[in-house]
Amino acid sequence: MLIESTQALYKACPILYRGRELPLSKNLMALGVSCSDGWSELLMKYSVKLETHLRALLDAGVPLENLPMAVQVKEDKGTLRVYLSAYDEVCDAVVREIAFHSESVCEVCGSAGKLVAESKRTLCRRHATIGRRTRG
Repeated sequence: MLIESTQALYKACPILYRGRELPLSKNLMALGVSCSDGWSELLMKYSVKLETHLRALLDAGVPLENLPMAVQVKEDKGTLRVYLSAYDEVCDAVVREIAFHSESVCEVCGSAGKLVAESKRTLCRRHATIGRRTRG
């Protein structure tokens, strides 16, 4: 993802992405967000949903160190995957929503798209056509 999009994500969701400065041995977020910028809005929307849930838990007295945090965000087999350090029912549901909805958003431009089985990418018609032309 573009650095500007990544920084906006970190700023909007400091609890969720608080582990990004930990060593790689503890949190893979030190590598950044490993997906194309077309999914940046989708990731922001659902990250804010997770952040809101985490803030509610914090307000209810759950210590910060006991709250889940993102440990990796990446594209995997054409879908956006968010991995957390721990899951409760809400976190699990939101993480599943992210993967499900990413199958209908072009990972390149953010337009409506679909999972293309041959390339294992989620692309709009335009980017799927470009991909076919460049493969030879």
